[in-house]
Amino acid sequence: DGRLRTRKTHATRHERVLWLSKPGGDAYFNPVAMATKYTEEQKKVARQKGAGRLREDSLTIGKPPWSWWTTPRVNSNSSERRHGSHPSMKPLEVARRLILAHSPPDGLVVIPFAGSGSELVECARAGDLRCVAFEIDQKYANITKKRVAALA
Repeated sequence: DGRLRTRKTHATRHERVLWLSKPGGDAYFNPVAMATKYTEEQKKVARQKGAGRLREDSLTIGKPPWSWWTTPRVNSNSSERRHGSHPSMKPLEVARRLILAHSPPDGLVVIPFAGSGSELVECARAGDLRCVAFEIDQKYANITKKRVAALA
């Protein structure tokens, strides 16, 4: 009929993450876990620009956290999907940063909607965290089990 038809062909490129805490409750935040690590080339440039201004430990820690991050997205070719897929699968890097930033060492992480288990995988990788996850869909619970078992 001559009309231009458009299709949505791009995956979501932006998602919001909310951090909520109970009023009056204890909140834990480790900004170092949220820092973006500098590459060796970026460190070299920073040392040249900021001679005498920058401390070496600042370059080791990384860039201070921003209110947004850029991470590779999970697509159909991602190794994260080798055990199965979930419609809203998150990159492991996002799960890692959030868990390490908001979980004290030896802390307990509760994941009420486990999905494909990205947060559970990162809790297991952290080594010093306890984790409890819930998922009502057996298909996704099985994906989570396979992903965690693959870490062993």
